Formats: sequence, C-alpha cells, structure tokens
Amino acid sequence: EEKKKTGNHVVMSLSELSFYLEYQPLAGLAEKAGLNVDELNYVVCLVLAYPLSFVFRLLPTSAPNIRHLYALTVGLAFCLFCFREFSLHILFSSTVVYVMMLLDSSAKNIHWMVFWFMMPYLVGCHVYRWWFHYGEYVLDVTGPLMILTQKLTIMAYSLHDGVWSKRHDVKLDSLQQRNIISQRPSPLEFYAHVLFFPAFLAGPTHFYADYRDFIRGEGISQSVPFSFFTYLGKFLFAFVMIALSKAPGMLGFVLSFETMKDKAFHARHTFVFRVAYMWLTGLVTRMKYYFAWILADGANNLGGFGYNGRDDKGNPKWDLISNVNVFKVEFATSVKVVLDNWNIQTQKWLRYVMYDRTGSVFKTMLLSAVWHGVEPGFFLTFISASFYTTAARKWRETMRPKFLASIGQSGYDFITFISTCVMLNYMCMPFVLFDLQSGIQAWGNLYFFGHVGIVLVLLLVPAGKKKVKPTEVPLPVRPPSVPADQPQLAVDNEADTASKAAPPSPGTAAAPKSPGKKKAARKDD
Repeated sequence: EEKKKTGNHVVMSLSELSFYLEYQPLAGLAEKAGLNVDELNYVVCLVLAYPLSFVFRLLPTSAPNIRHLYALTVGLAFCLFCFREFSLHILFSSTVVYVMMLLDSSAKNIHWMVFWFMMPYLVGCHVYRWWFHYGEYVLDVTGPLMILTQKLTIMAYSLHDGVWSKRHDVKLDSLQQRNIISQRPSPLEFYAHVLFFPAFLAGPTHFYADYRDFIRGEGISQSVPFSFFTYLGKFLFAFVMIALSKAPGMLGFVLSFETMKDKAFHARHTFVFRVAYMWLTGLVTRMKYYFAWILADGANNLGGFGYNGRDDKGNPKWDLISNVNVFKVEFATSVKVVLDNWNIQTQKWLRYVMYDRTGSVFKTMLLSAVWHGVEPGFFLTFISASFYTTAARKWRETMRPKFLASIGQSGYDFITFISTCVMLNYMCMPFVLFDLQSGIQAWGNLYFFGHVGIVLVLLLVPAGKKKVKPTEVPLPVRPPSVPADQPQLAVDNEADTASKAAPPSPGTAAAPKSPGKKKAARKDD
C-alpha cells in the first residue's frame, strides 16, 4: 500500500504494521539518495561510530565504569535513533536474562534458561517480521536482537562453565575453558556489554571475557597499539565493497537471484552461462555483508577492541573479533575454509553453544537456520548445507589422496576452488530469495545439480578411514579479574585455583590453535 509523505513524517496505513515508526528524521535525505530509511539510519550510525570510538579510546582503562557508561550511553542513543520504542525488545529481553542470572546463584541451569528464553523470543520477532514483510529485506530491531541472542547465550554458557562446571569438575574443551566467567557482571557492566555501540548494530558478536579484558585493559588488552592505517583501510575497503555491489546496477546490468527462477532466462541461456550468472550474483550479494561487517570491525578496532597480539613479524593483528576474511571466502578450496572465514563470530557461537556440546552437524545447522529467521528459504539453505558438509567431508577423506597422486596439489586446488564457489552460491540462492517456491524454482532451473552431486557422493563414495581424535591441548586460561566491591559467586577453592592460570603474554594471540584443535577442526571438512 502507498505511503503518504509529509516533510519528514511518513504516514502508514493500519494494515502496514511494521517495526518502523511514523517519524523518520532522515526520510527526506533517504528519498533523495534512493535508499530505504532503515538502511540510511544504519550507515549513519556505523560511520558515526568511528569518531565516537576514537573518543572512547581516550578514556582510561583505570576507570572502567566511565568506559562502561560512555559505551552504554552511545549505544542506547543508536538504539533509540534506529528503532525508537522498539528498543524495548532489546531492553526487555536483556533485563529478563539478568534477572535469571540473579535468581540462579549456582549457575546450574542458567545456560539452558537463557538459551530457551532468547531463542523463542527471537523467533517470535522473526515471525512478526515475516508476517508483515514477507519476501522483503528490511533492517529492523531483529538484527541487533540476533546479535544480542548470541552475546547473552555466550555469557550464560560461560557463567555455567565457570561456576557450576568448574565446581563439579566437568571437563571443558579449550574454547570453553578460555572463556569461563566466575562472577556475574554488575548491572552497569552487563548493559554496557549489551549496548556496546561499535558492535551493536552489525556486530561482530564477541565473548564477554574478551570484552571484559578490553574494558579493563587486562590480558592481551594491557598494551594495545594505535594502528591508524588498519582502521582507515577497513573503513575504505568497506565502502569499496558497497560501491562494487552497486556498480552493475548503475551500468544497467541486473544481477539478481530473482532472475534465476525465471523460465524465460532459463530458456535463453546455456547452463554454463546460468551458473556463471549465479556466481556473479552471489558475489555482489555478499559484498553488502562485507560492507557492514568490515565497517563495524574497523570502528571496534579504532576503539581498541579486536587487538589479537602480534604475528611472527611483529606486526599487530586486529582479527580477534573480525567477522569475515573476504579473499579466503571468495577463493576457498573447501567448505571448511568457507565456514572458517564467513560470519566467523557466528560460527564460533554455533560451535560454543551447540556443536561442541552435541557433536551434531544437523542440529548446528538447524540452530543457524532458526537464528537467521523463519523464512522457508533459510531452512532450504541450511538443511541442504548440513548434507553438503557431510558429503564434502566424506569426499575429502576418501578422494583427496587419489586426486593428489594423479593431478598434484595445484590441480586439486583448482578443481576444489571451482566446485566450492559454485556450490556456495548454489546453496545460498534460497537464503536470499526467502520463500520456498522461489528457492525450489531457482534450483530447478539448474536441474538441482548441487543436490544430485551430494547424493552421488553420499551413496557412491566409500567411507574413509576413521581418524582417532587426539587429546586436545588446552588454551591458556584468563586470570580472574574480580573488583574489590564485586561479590564472587559460590565456587569451591579448587575451581578458584584452577581459574588462576597464567594469561597469554601480550605478544601472543589470545587463542592460539593447538595441534589437537586443528585436527578436530579438519574432521568437519
């Protein structure tokens, strides 16, 4: 239905209920720029985060409460500017979680309590958006709520691991051990983490333990260098990505997955052309994600968050909370490389709260689909991706040695690069198209070649030899940082002693990969 605009006011019909308010201060500017108001609001806040992050960096780590208060104030301003009264979704859900933490003093059940509160709450918001914006891409409060769901479930599992699991000698893996929390955060710490402004709108998600060390200037954040060209480079690279994503349309060349379901397009062009078109469309689509993630990552880095030690040459690394490695995704030679470098912090979250605790690829992919939304296309993508991951692992274990012996490493890498990139874009078409019928039509116009390949590999390729999982070498554990005025949760003496292991040195990465960890990860390829 038509929107009637008067100045900066947008009057909507009653049947067009949505997360948007009738008053949008940037509506006029957005109309002139050819953007949606929600998109312009996001971009303005992401850009403003840079100068505000520079000011934040000047605040001393010796006064963490001042840093918390600044982060909370700016984050709340961003939230209200973009979502107005719908900011209540963020404040209400986070408050319920904090009350849960207060009530469950032993942290025995806090992990599943928070998980089973936040996920249904998020799904409810997804259903609301799906009902009133079916088939549309909108930037509303569900975006930050998705990030908040990750942050709060991570915090709850870390608290459970650090209190209940340590007290009862439950074995933790290296990632769980490194991110334990042995105390509840204060209300100021909690809400500042919830609304931490550089990461509020577009992420990246991060572990509370990393955030706490950054705010207090502890652990690897004791000495953070100022890398001006790193921050400038990410800022510029982000805008290069969004410019390239808009370039085909400005040149009159339409790249859209909607075209892939068009029977006339199918009839006019060869199979190879349609696959190449799919590849280019997927690349342009991903550039929009690259823009938001890299722009947000740069703002976090400018504020001092994201420092990850130094590399072998002594150069500072700023990838602690990075969400994507663009070139590794675009030139991936396996599905494992894609998963390791795309939406990295979400992959960590899925591993932390689901895969490492259940060992199920299917459950992990299902959680990923539900977290993204309730659009049927999401489920088509992620359920198919779970079978693709299994087939890719089976192929690698069985066929890789034979191909290496016949065509060598370079030849094998070229073949896997082509197959991985094609399958990546093939799998993601329903995700972008949203609805069930469109996704199936797009796959059908390509003869379901991806699914046919998956079935053939699963049925015809013999199973490889099962590898014995080596004993995992634990990562360094953070030292507990308990303010004098902050009461410690009930943990026995043995757990306290265990949590006081030496922290990683400032010159090393906070989470170095152990040989055991690497082997375990390769198993998922």
